[in-house]
Amino acid sequence: MTWGGVIQLLTLLLLVVILFCISTFTSFLRGQRRTTLPLSLFFGLTGYVLLRMAATSLWGVPMLSPALISLLTFLAVVSSALFALSTYLRLRTSQRHAYQRTILDPLTELLNRFGLQQDLLSLPSAPVVLAVLDVNQLKVINDQYGHSEGDRYLQTISQHLKAYLADDTVLCRWGGDEFVILFPGHPQDKVRKILTTVQQAIPSVLPGICAFSFGIAVFETPPQFERAFALADHQMYEEKQQQALTGDPATIDLGLYAFSQQLETLATPEEVIRTGLARTRTLLHFDMATYIEVSSDGMLARHLDQDPAITALLPGFVLNLHVPFTPMPALVVRTGATVISVDYPNHPLAFASWIEAGVKTTILTPVLIAGRVVGILTLIHLSTWKVVTLEMQRMLELAALRFGHALELFQVAETTRLNLEGGLLGRQSSVSTTRTIPWPLLPGLRLASRPPSSRQC
Repeated sequence: MTWGGVIQLLTLLLLVVILFCISTFTSFLRGQRRTTLPLSLFFGLTGYVLLRMAATSLWGVPMLSPALISLLTFLAVVSSALFALSTYLRLRTSQRHAYQRTILDPLTELLNRFGLQQDLLSLPSAPVVLAVLDVNQLKVINDQYGHSEGDRYLQTISQHLKAYLADDTVLCRWGGDEFVILFPGHPQDKVRKILTTVQQAIPSVLPGICAFSFGIAVFETPPQFERAFALADHQMYEEKQQQALTGDPATIDLGLYAFSQQLETLATPEEVIRTGLARTRTLLHFDMATYIEVSSDGMLARHLDQDPAITALLPGFVLNLHVPFTPMPALVVRTGATVISVDYPNHPLAFASWIEAGVKTTILTPVLIAGRVVGILTLIHLSTWKVVTLEMQRMLELAALRFGHALELFQVAETTRLNLEGGLLGRQSSVSTTRTIPWPLLPGLRLASRPPSSRQC
């Protein structure tokens, strides 16, 4: 064998070794278990070309015939193109999988919250029915049967939703035990009928309890989604309240009991209003809280507590100015019950100037003494539409109950004092125990410095 043949044989052996080593090592770095043909050809032929150039330069011996060199060069170009194409396709696949992980819920394989928000941007400007679903008693299922059973229950619900809903609906696991569904172009009554059918079709883990509660609302453009969500969520909580399924009763009772214990430490009406009402507003994350004193012919705003970050003024709201009743407070006085408006601008009893000021959600709760409404505690939210849960309502009603009790004790004490003073002076007191004694004004509390106005709140 000539010296040139030996060099060619050694070169081919080195070519095989380089092909195997480089391809295997590169595949290992790329997380692949096996090498691919384009990858092997690319590195093998590239290694061969480099060796050929080195051998020719060192020994001046051409390693292969020109025809074979041309063939190998062509194969090197083809393998390089195949390698680039496979790398591009693999990169696209990896990016697609990574994006899917950001928009899909891994447990149910439905869209997650981020995925739904992305889909909202592509919806046409047409009526869309929004449904909010909340799984009933998921915490109880987790506690009694384990979290794995709770996860399987969530998967069962998602599978039933996929089976019963049309292809154009958008399904999302909003988080925890809550699902959100978008029905583009569907009428509300049809959506309600479909969801009721799904509700009845899902087998219940707990006897006598349906799988989920739901509420629906309509929006047309993405900016209206937040308002529609608050309305649907509130409707869902109302359904839970009717079914007595509002979460874990022990947890709710414990929270209300702790809040009630805090209120019990506040003895005077002023303490209840200054501290208790502010604490209620802060705990429930509302922007403003007010106390309005009522009489037979009108009302008098006596106190305002608001988030320091809120600089908006409520038109017509002036402290210590007697004004006639507006429709919503009048309804509270007439019924003696809490009035809630999640979507204040569209409430039939809404006050026009408050709508202009941006009020979006309100809760009005009566303060009672001996069954008679003597005042109203109000929570107001301006920054966004707010879901009002049963627990929120109960907390404000607890504050109103405590305030009414403190007022009653104050009036009894004042009546006793005046009767004693009248007896010591040798005359019969003219103070009646049924007469309401005005609660002292809280000095220095105003919404804004402005002249008295006859505009109403």
